Amino acid sequence: MKLNPKFAAGVFLSIILLAGCNSSPPPTVQVENAKPVPQEQKPDIGAWDIQKPEISPIDGTKTQMLSTGTTGSSLVLCFENGKLCGGSNAGVFVTSPCWVEGGEDEFTHHKRRVRLRFDEDKFLLETWGISDDHRGIFPFSQQTFFSSLKRHKVLAVEFGCARYDSDVVTFYIDGLQAALESAGLKPDRGLVSPDKPKGKAMPQTTQTPADREEEARSWRTQTGCESAGFSWDNGACHAQK
Repeated sequence: MKLNPKFAAGVFLSIILLAGCNSSPPPTVQVENAKPVPQEQKPDIGAWDIQKPEISPIDGTKTQMLSTGTTGSSLVLCFENGKLCGGSNAGVFVTSPCWVEGGEDEFTHHKRRVRLRFDEDKFLLETWGISDDHRGIFPFSQQTFFSSLKRHKVLAVEFGCARYDSDVVTFYIDGLQAALESAGLKPDRGLVSPDKPKGKAMPQTTQTPADREEEARSWRTQTGCESAGFSWDNGACHAQK
């Protein structure tokens, strides 16, 4: 026996309606508001770029660079094993997009007069060295200059390719301390103040007045102060008038 399609549809609809009337509402699930997960704040390193460290496969020396600047000229900090580079490698230097001209004679060929200014301080006039390839300049007082960088926010350096150039390059150096910490660098560790020696004091020998006079006489002889036209007075060599 077949059901009339209309009747069958009516019965099916009635079953659905009855099922809807008899079914109980689904239980209400209360969800607690999720607490926001605190996000770790990244340190503000300013305009500094932290280079991935390079490790020498020969002696294991770890070298890392930090830099800031514009296209063509950058202020670069070099670190070896966590300390500012030294010896034949400059720890602080400024790159140049051109060949930097030095002095005319052999004594100043790798030197350059530079004017610079930190923040709103009074400008400084210094003599900087020129790299062997003449593509960068560096201050001779590396550690002192590095300490000044950490205390200021802006550095302006006036130098150009030729000696007569007066181009000014501005570097934004704020955030250096945070950049050092992000890179895991602690270049100040181990530095000793001259008036506060670290560790056990070295034994000192007692020098008699006669020993000091003999040492001074030997020094005067080596420097020519015992020769005619010079005299020794108050611990210094003076030209006689």
